[in-house]
Amino acid sequence: MTQTLGLCIHLENQAAATQIDGWNFVGLCRFQGKYLGAGDEGLVQIGAADTDNGTPIIAAITTPLLAFGNVNMKRIRSIFLGGQINTLLNVTVYDDGDLTNADAHTRTYQIDNVNDNNRQQSFRIRVGRDGRGRYWMFRVFGDADGAMWSMDELTCEASVLARRPRW
Repeated sequence: MTQTLGLCIHLENQAAATQIDGWNFVGLCRFQGKYLGAGDEGLVQIGAADTDNGTPIIAAITTPLLAFGNVNMKRIRSIFLGGQINTLLNVTVYDDGDLTNADAHTRTYQIDNVNDNNRQQSFRIRVGRDGRGRYWMFRVFGDADGAMWSMDELTCEASVLARRPRW
């Protein structure tokens, strides 16, 4: 079977999309509160285990390239995260590049001041001044322990530079 890419469109959340890759399903559905995938091996309940054949399942969120509505170069000063975060999280910042671009300038920061109280929390990550770009991308991911977390906000404080990119 060919590797597939799935998209889950959340209609109640302003059509936010979740990308699902690495699973060879030909169909996905939610039935009686459980997520099921259909493939060559039959039906599989998604999320019923903490591992995938012994490998911890690590949640990750990657944004698309963002220009923040401005063509000028920018520096990201701070990143603000909000959600139910009860585990160590990492945030990788990419400027003028993406995950597959060797020329991308990347920096990874860790959120380590979390409380294990299952409440909504807010975090501020101060970003170093060494990054500069028109486009930015962010990847938020957990550690190898596979702990659960949810995030409902990722906003940035950007400084717009006077210099426009060369056309």
